[in-house]
Amino acid sequence: NWDLLEGFASLLSFSLLIGGGAFAVTEYIKGQLIEEREKNKLSYDIYQAIFAKITDPKQEAARRWILQNMKPKKADEDLAEWYERENQKAMEKGGEDEMPDGQKAIKLTLNAFDYIGFIADHFWEIDEDALDWISAPIAKVWYRLGPYVDYVQKLRGVEDYYASAQSIGKQCVEWRVSKGWEPEKIVENTP
Repeated sequence: NWDLLEGFASLLSFSLLIGGGAFAVTEYIKGQLIEEREKNKLSYDIYQAIFAKITDPKQEAARRWILQNMKPKKADEDLAEWYERENQKAMEKGGEDEMPDGQKAIKLTLNAFDYIGFIADHFWEIDEDALDWISAPIAKVWYRLGPYVDYVQKLRGVEDYYASAQSIGKQCVEWRVSKGWEPEKIVENTP
């Protein structure tokens, strides 16, 4: 009977269609879960790398030098005058044939912030929790280094001087300001 055979073929086709659809949905969900796990692992690996960089004793000492020796630029203060005063402190020689401690601290910190900024701009989806964690150590230093970088950029006539450091520094400062958190008052001789 052809009608029975036609009904059986339709049922078989329908079953294959439903089965194929279920398989496709299952594979899509599995792919999404794998992608989410990989994204979380990458985010964790990035966190670990940044944590190691931020907590490195040399990095901490460099940021401490900046916090203890560089004054934040006041809104009504001339940038060139501020830069000259702060750069003079940074260029005081520590010993014979050595790079000055301030210059070392600024360079080391800017290199670390440039690394973090590059990662943040290209590989890391920074969410509220990440900004809450990373913004404090970067923002309090960026209040001092931001104008310094701006002026060096102007002196050199380039726009990409520590561009990734600028990106993460500004992002952290803006995020803290958006939360209503004023710049930290850093006392002299911060331990």
